[in-house]
Amino acid sequence: MWISDCHICNPVRCDTETWLKIHNFPDPIPTLDGKKYKSFEELYGKETTEEYRPSLKEKKKSNENNNEMGFRPSA
Repeated sequence: MWISDCHICNPVRCDTETWLKIHNFPDPIPTLDGKKYKSFEELYGKETTEEYRPSLKEKKKSNENNNEMGFRPSA
């Protein structure tokens, strides 16, 4: 989608060349010890996945406790 095609956001106020160089915010990636996340500077501009997104991890954990219908029969 070109920047002028958005009907939700206001028009971009910087020049087009600068706007096209901006990357999306990276998804969180844990450090090797798993206690913290890598820094923004380390991940900016790199391709990441939502694999370690905290809210997604909670959802997966919740679904593991449920059956295929998305809820427990005893609920």
